[in-house]
Amino acid sequence: MPPERTRLTVILPTYKRPEFLRKALESVMAQDFADFTIRVYDNASGDGTAAVVEEFARIRGNVGYHCHEKNIGARANFLFGLLQVDTPFFCFLSDDDLMLPGFLSTAMEAFDRHPSALFSALQSLNIDNDDRVWAITGDGWPTGYYAGKPGIDAFCAHGHLIWTGIVFAKSAMPDFAGLMERYEVVSDLAAQLSLVLRGPFAVTARPGAAFRSHPSSYSQMSFKQIADETAEMIDLVVTRSAIEPGMKAGIAGTVKAPLYNMVFGMWPRLVQGSDNPGPVLEYFAWLRGWRAKSIGGFDRKLFVLTSLVRITLIAPFIFGPLKRALGRRNARIQARSAADPKLGPLQNLLTAKAAASADAL
Repeated sequence: MPPERTRLTVILPTYKRPEFLRKALESVMAQDFADFTIRVYDNASGDGTAAVVEEFARIRGNVGYHCHEKNIGARANFLFGLLQVDTPFFCFLSDDDLMLPGFLSTAMEAFDRHPSALFSALQSLNIDNDDRVWAITGDGWPTGYYAGKPGIDAFCAHGHLIWTGIVFAKSAMPDFAGLMERYEVVSDLAAQLSLVLRGPFAVTARPGAAFRSHPSSYSQMSFKQIADETAEMIDLVVTRSAIEPGMKAGIAGTVKAPLYNMVFGMWPRLVQGSDNPGPVLEYFAWLRGWRAKSIGGFDRKLFVLTSLVRITLIAPFIFGPLKRALGRRNARIQARSAADPKLGPLQNLLTAKAAASADAL
């Protein structure tokens, strides 16, 4: 009898982060679901990346490696990996992110219960470079199977889920491939929205992955590019889609949430003197032309947020007391988080989870 077909591919693009890659691979190897293959796509790192992958390939034979002759860009590397998938299911794992214990088995159990689902999602922990958990994306989503209007309503109410904590059915590939070719920075959100509008999906209300956020990314991202792509996505996926007019405003608001988070998240960093104001100034240049290229019309919330940031830039001396208050607040959060079961060092969370699992046996 021929061997059964492998069920799932883990797509792992990487570029010049061998130590983070090692942690990512370790988190995949620790999964209690074994029917998967790992495919690492190296964007011509030219460092110790190949040696790290070879080390894991010797331990377990389901690790594949492809190195591009030259750097083809992050988006093209993700798309290249996607187009190589030949299994019924797939997921993405960036080289600096992590799978949490039981992620793949939990996601696949949801597919077993709901075989028509286009994706199976879990919550994602947002961690920093020190593995400290500072937020949980998807914390408001209840466990359930969503289809049609209830699924769209839930997406509007609870927001999008980070793809690090999602396993996709292969039938979702056309949505990803087309939108990855179209968008540089919002393709994951666009694909998720397209899938929510197209068909059913499952959500499990527990953390399944850790998504590493870098504070420097606020100064590296192009606000104009994000804003322009978001405007086009709303026009393409929302405005022109055959959904009830009353639902379109809610979907547009959910799609714009990353913009709100980017601008508002930048403000306390500016107050504390730790961020580059370039993206905000770029936004003001973009905002002046909002009539010609808007995000569903003039956005009052974005204007208020960016005005707050601009005041901070032109009159920083006003915010001395606020800066000191934010410093005290951050110190309190750090002191409290180590003892919090939901927020704190990732290792604390994993240790507590392992202890709970052992008690249950």
